[in-house]
Amino acid sequence: MLKEVARALENASVELIARLVALRRPYRFRRAMGACTSLDNSRTVLVARPENLGDLVLAVPLLFAIREAMAPEGKLIVVAAPRFVSLLNGCPAVAETIGFDGSKGSGGRIARLLRLLSFGWKIGGTCGIGVAIVPRWDVDDHFATAVAYVCGAETRIGYSEVSTDSRRLHNRGIDRWFTIVVRDEAPAHELMKCMHILRGLGIDDKPVARGLWVSDREAQGARQAVCNALGREPLRIVAIVPGASHPRKIWPAASFVHVGRGLISRVAASIIVIGSPGEASLCRQIAEDIGPSAASIVGDEDLRSLVGLISICCLVISNDTGPKHIAAALGIPVVEVNAYPLDGDAACQSSPTRFGAWGTTEIVQPPHALPPCQRDCTAPDAHCITRVRPERVLAASLRLMGKSIKDRGPG
Repeated sequence: MLKEVARALENASVELIARLVALRRPYRFRRAMGACTSLDNSRTVLVARPENLGDLVLAVPLLFAIREAMAPEGKLIVVAAPRFVSLLNGCPAVAETIGFDGSKGSGGRIARLLRLLSFGWKIGGTCGIGVAIVPRWDVDDHFATAVAYVCGAETRIGYSEVSTDSRRLHNRGIDRWFTIVVRDEAPAHELMKCMHILRGLGIDDKPVARGLWVSDREAQGARQAVCNALGREPLRIVAIVPGASHPRKIWPAASFVHVGRGLISRVAASIIVIGSPGEASLCRQIAEDIGPSAASIVGDEDLRSLVGLISICCLVISNDTGPKHIAAALGIPVVEVNAYPLDGDAACQSSPTRFGAWGTTEIVQPPHALPPCQRDCTAPDAHCITRVRPERVLAASLRLMGKSIKDRGPG
């Protein structure tokens, strides 16, 4: 009951903020903006994607599809979490990326509402947005719908609050913030859900033709960083990503060491262990345990450095975390170690059927949940994922490495 009251108060606050922001909007925008239901006659389109890194990567094909459907003089704006804004630097489809922290963890509900007011006040006075798109299908817990609502777009499109049971529970009342509500209750991969949102604008499904991009400068800088870390020119670079957002998703370090050593002995791979600054000690320890053919490289806040680093690899071995999506979007083969049981519900948000690496990938999962877990791993620490044997991951890696080396050649 208290949660429902808090949700209702938050929704009312969002609607009040939208009214306040409307007062800020220049009169010329209010007069010029009519109900726009197509992309080709909208001068400015906003995509709200302020969630996790993987969510933003999976929306990249949608961004290119939107840009293709817009008029040449049109402008595409993306709203992303501040720490992921740099991912879209140099994107040929995007004119501007704006940071917005929509997480509840950053100061609670009131702080999030104040950030929404600040965001709306700034954007409301600078540009007239014709269409706002929210591609999130499941629970919106980062205020993506609220961003679309307060930005002043006359056309706001998103999935219905009844799309999933979780969305129905946690996002009750948000359908009224959309002018076009897309009803789609069939589970599918998040990338396809992003693409399917265009159906609400009368655009047929498009093939997933574009992923992430990398410049020659980024790739050259990455190769130099690897050479410096290893102390020599690498032959076949394999990246290991041992971290994750939750401890239950982290495969034991000893298992990564086993796989790394196996790849060095079998195919003379050069191993780089990559992660965030908070994962530096984990990456360093794994690299040291693997041996002299391995090195740890810890990234900074510029995600383009990470993109460059992954782009020069012939394989990425990763837990269920954002860099696996970057690798897949670059066309790099991925071996994903996932804690979700193979016999679990494919419609669950934790299932790799919905959020696995998209493309050339092998997903290695425990066959069943480890008691007391049932259909999903709910343990506070690494639990079900410990049932994934290193031999299975090594075999999957060798299969994909053979295909990668054949397709791309050594290096």
